[in-house]
Amino acid sequence: MHWLPSAFRWLFNSERGAPNRLIPRWLFLRALGCIYFSAFYSLIFQIRGLIGPQGILPAADYLRAATQSLGPVSRVWYVPSLLWLNSGQQTLTALCAIGMLASLILILNIWPRATLLICFACYLSFVSAAQDFSGYQSDGMLLEAGFIALFFAPRGIRPGLGEASPPQRAALFLLLFEWFRIYFESGAAKILGGDPEWRNFTAMDEYYQNGPLPTWIGWYLQHLPHWFHASTTFATLALELVLVWMLFLPRRWRIVCTSSSLSGLNAAASAGLGVGVQADGFVPNGLAVLPRSVALPELGHIEFVVAGSGRTLRGPANALAAAILDKADRL
Repeated sequence: MHWLPSAFRWLFNSERGAPNRLIPRWLFLRALGCIYFSAFYSLIFQIRGLIGPQGILPAADYLRAATQSLGPVSRVWYVPSLLWLNSGQQTLTALCAIGMLASLILILNIWPRATLLICFACYLSFVSAAQDFSGYQSDGMLLEAGFIALFFAPRGIRPGLGEASPPQRAALFLLLFEWFRIYFESGAAKILGGDPEWRNFTAMDEYYQNGPLPTWIGWYLQHLPHWFHASTTFATLALELVLVWMLFLPRRWRIVCTSSSLSGLNAAASAGLGVGVQADGFVPNGLAVLPRSVALPELGHIEFVVAGSGRTLRGPANALAAAILDKADRL
């Protein structure tokens, strides 16, 4: 067992980290900061109506019940949240504002470990007290990635690429393993869930009209022949159950795995499968607001958006997004 200390240092000592992962780490942390900002930005308009004192499921009532059930000590372990200090409206708004500020500082690559800790603590505080509003898979994935990133990020206030503290190999593996689990478990759930439509390759036959966010483009896709829907069902299962295993193969196979995944996402976006919601006045370039004539529900200051057909993109951010989508198969 004389090799055990060396293996431990190789996995967990950042000084023996992966020096060939400096640029991917820099890109990942900037992207994680953008995701955190998006999450907090959307929350700041909703959090008071969701878990505020006059909200649908007030956090104060939930925390009070947790105290009565778990006691004054165990409650912090089972419900880790800064809202134990105060759960008023101003505190909820401040929680989101602090998270937004920390995520912007993370994007600017200033003190990444500290800003990651602030983002993680603020988002965990919301998820722990949000009850029915925090049961989404994406919340758990973001918290897991955010926690691992605490050990993945470089040291220092202005670390640059972080040459002095290369990415920790254990943290790198855990992030890749999370990515693998998201795909593979999604495919396994489709098969093990007992739904015959995935086994019979008919799951996509009615998807475009039964999806939670139907689009006008989906109307045309719905009328394509069965072989198209069967092929997209097969491609989904092949990606999630077979192709994803290439992640553990040598670098050339990993590139095939990643580029195929991105190409699939690009194809889905081009086909108009994804419609999102954006706050009114915050619709990025390249997205077109769907007109009210398509009979989508009225949601106040919320607009339904879909990828626009125009090819003109303005600004460095849009140029980068276009390059990633158009050249995904070359990554």
